Amino acid sequence: MFSILCVLSAVVAACLANTSPPQPVTVAPGCVVNGVTYKAGERFQKSPCSPCYCSADGHINCAIVDCFFTPCVDAIHDPTKCCPVCPNGENCKHKDGTIIKKGEVYNPDAHTSCKCPTSFHFGPSLAVCAVDTINVG
Repeated sequence: MFSILCVLSAVVAACLANTSPPQPVTVAPGCVVNGVTYKAGERFQKSPCSPCYCSADGHINCAIVDCFFTPCVDAIHDPTKCCPVCPNGENCKHKDGTIIKKGEVYNPDAHTSCKCPTSFHFGPSLAVCAVDTINVG
């Protein structure tokens, strides 16, 4: 039994003598998000409304985009963009449902002219109308 231990000790000693000490593994600084590695300093987006930055210490810093109101009544949500967009430009709506482009005049009848307000506010924008009382019969 003693001779087997001596042989095993000799084999282990020989193996240890022939191996170099383990080398430290260096990992480049970066961030991993959903299995994707980003380099330190690299910018990326987790979603259209969340731009992010990989810091030098490997932390992920993200902002949350807050959308301003849309200056139209027919805004759509484009999944590639964060905030709603106005496909037909700035506009407003008359009470009869007609959409009026900013800068244009809508005449729902012979005596009424309607246009978009000069400044938009939060919520749907309704047209401002004026009735011509001088020429009303």
